[in-house]
Amino acid sequence: MTDAPDIRGLRWWQLPLELLRRESDPLATPVRWHALYGDVVRLPIRWPATLQIANPEDIRHVLVTNNHNYRKTGWLVRGKHFIGQGILTSDEPLHTHQRSVMQPSFHRQKMLAFSDLVVDCVGECTSSWTPGSVVNVSRTMARLTLATVGKAFFHNDLAHVADDLIDAFVACQRYMIGWTTFLPERFPTPSSLRYRSAAKRIDEIVYDLIDTRANSSQPHDDLLSNLLSARGMDGAPMEKQLIRDEIVTILWAGHETTYNALEWTWYLLSQHPEVEDRLADELQRVLQDRLPTVDDLPNLKYTEMVFAEAMRLYPPAWALSRWALEDDQLESGLKIRKNTQVVILPYALHRNPKYFPDPDRFDPERFSPENRAGRPTFAYLPFSAGVRVCIGEHFARMEGILTLATIARKFRLHLVPGQQIVPEPLLTLRIKHDLMMRVEDR
Repeated sequence: MTDAPDIRGLRWWQLPLELLRRESDPLATPVRWHALYGDVVRLPIRWPATLQIANPEDIRHVLVTNNHNYRKTGWLVRGKHFIGQGILTSDEPLHTHQRSVMQPSFHRQKMLAFSDLVVDCVGECTSSWTPGSVVNVSRTMARLTLATVGKAFFHNDLAHVADDLIDAFVACQRYMIGWTTFLPERFPTPSSLRYRSAAKRIDEIVYDLIDTRANSSQPHDDLLSNLLSARGMDGAPMEKQLIRDEIVTILWAGHETTYNALEWTWYLLSQHPEVEDRLADELQRVLQDRLPTVDDLPNLKYTEMVFAEAMRLYPPAWALSRWALEDDQLESGLKIRKNTQVVILPYALHRNPKYFPDPDRFDPERFSPENRAGRPTFAYLPFSAGVRVCIGEHFARMEGILTLATIARKFRLHLVPGQQIVPEPLLTLRIKHDLMMRVEDR
């Protein structure tokens, strides 16, 4: 443990202007704070002051070493009608119990067995693409990942409700991060009315999934059957509401994080033809004229590096927040008071020039074995870490790599001119306006 670092940051009189800046640019502003004040930024927005941290060993301490002292907080816990008590938001001991119930459905070997399903879903979603056509890549990637999650974990084709779910998930998030969240939910703002309508539609779809499976005699080895047969912490059958919460969590987080990563990847490739050419060379060498399979994953090294670098620049889970339950001291010597909110921003962390020189440059070589070896593990957090690490991490990585390989071996995607490509930091980091691209045969 080193000497305690000096805590620098905003003064109370600076706060109004800085919060206005953050409101207009919620991504660049925290990056600037770290550049000005270092690995610890003091934000006097409550007492004790909120601390924004970026030291990898301090992050390890909060997320892994002493994770039991830090309760999840932030935007995710506000939308109870949306996510409820799912694995993303539940506190202990419920979180550990639910994770143990769901973990067998996310075993790494089981995830790899879904590889053919992923490739098939990609083929279905891109079957209408023709040279010269303009496609909505954002919407296609969202439908694709939702279709994959629905078939893999619930044995259900969600095509008929895909657009309803996609739009409802976005409406819920926009409400949860907006200032009107601090008003009573029943207060009839346009945002809250859209939120309640969206949550109601999500409930209709998910409860229909539950009831249809509960009334079916056909056996399925999937997450839905696992949840229906599971027991709660009291030994009784799991409550229907909690089953609903877990299904919503997997449907939303399981598709949206991957589709966000993919849409950013296609955008970045369109802006860096030299990277796209090298990706195409690897796919030609490894696949030649066939579709990828799970056995190809170890040989698609550059494809994996491209996907990893896209998630560095635009991490789907761009912000993490924890609440200190008791006093603590981090590895750097930083003392944390009880009830302090500790904020970790992967978006800012991934742009730290100490770990990623020339951080705004898209360079997949950062994730070559030799470049990765000297970097602290907790300088890169696309899926969080510790007991709260994304339960579907293996699935998401596999899905992303195979989707890139399946599409890029056949098509080039060119950005349609005149678009304004800006990030929209909701609960996940998406492209604000749908990404429109022109298809070209490779």
